[in-house]
Amino acid sequence: MTYPHWSLFEVIDEDLLRFSRQVEFAEANFTTYSVTFLRLYLSICSEIDVIGKLLCHRIGITLPDRPNMDDYRQNLKAQYPYLSTLKITIRPMSYEVVPWQEWENNKNPDWWQKHQLVKHQRHQYFGDANLGNVLRAASGLLVFLVYWQKPELWASQITPALHVFDIEGIGRVGGFIPDYELKDFGKRGT
Repeated sequence: MTYPHWSLFEVIDEDLLRFSRQVEFAEANFTTYSVTFLRLYLSICSEIDVIGKLLCHRIGITLPDRPNMDDYRQNLKAQYPYLSTLKITIRPMSYEVVPWQEWENNKNPDWWQKHQLVKHQRHQYFGDANLGNVLRAASGLLVFLVYWQKPELWASQITPALHVFDIEGIGRVGGFIPDYELKDFGKRGT
């Protein structure tokens, strides 16, 4: 598999599309929780952890033996100051998410903190494995993937064909809009 992380995200996107047929993607349903959402939430956040490590290694950061989101935040913010501003749109409801925006205040996103509670104290926090947190976490993973796969995305080796999510700067045909500027990298082609 050439791009396993991107392929996994496409499966997550397809799962969410199927689930949107059962639970309407609307803010009124953001507190809807289920075992399916739990499985997705844990899977998405696990992949965020993997990509966070990869991004840190790419920029030459030596992480502790058991790195956490605080380590990623500190190092990725320093290298990519605009990562926290990338916007994702949840297409079925035209809902815009800036999933890493809380990094601007040197905090981890609420959806990440709730994931930690669900992961370690599921018996008490199962209700936080809900639609709102899953969509925000998936948006956060997508931002990390845009940064991780930026060379392949800009070279059109990966053409996003997502059903649930739109990435800021990606045209409907699946490639970066020609004059789009991903602020941490400059304009496409430069």
